[in-house]
Amino acid sequence: MLTFAGAAAAFGVVLASLPALAGAPALVSVLIGVWGALWGLVPLALQTHMLTATPHAPEAASSIFITVMQLAIAIGSGVGGVLVDSAGLSTLFVAAGSAAIASALFALLTRHGL
Repeated sequence: MLTFAGAAAAFGVVLASLPALAGAPALVSVLIGVWGALWGLVPLALQTHMLTATPHAPEAASSIFITVMQLAIAIGSGVGGVLVDSAGLSTLFVAAGSAAIASALFALLTRHGL
């Protein structure tokens, strides 16, 4: 779970910082690459955690993982579209980054049973 939390938190920081760095296209390009690498870790770490947590029911864990990922894409697309239309891209990046950081904190808190 630490890999997921760390990747999600870093992913969130990258997303939230992009609007502030709009005047530095070279730095934004590097951060987009970092964003891609971090995004590759998030689903992998989450799926690994789910399969490890349920060794007796890997099929059920995989089904739940796929359902959660599809719901996240659908909800994120809907909310993202509304944010872009109503507030612009900068707000979208900050909101998405904040959501990723919140999910990392939630993962850390639930890991310790809080």
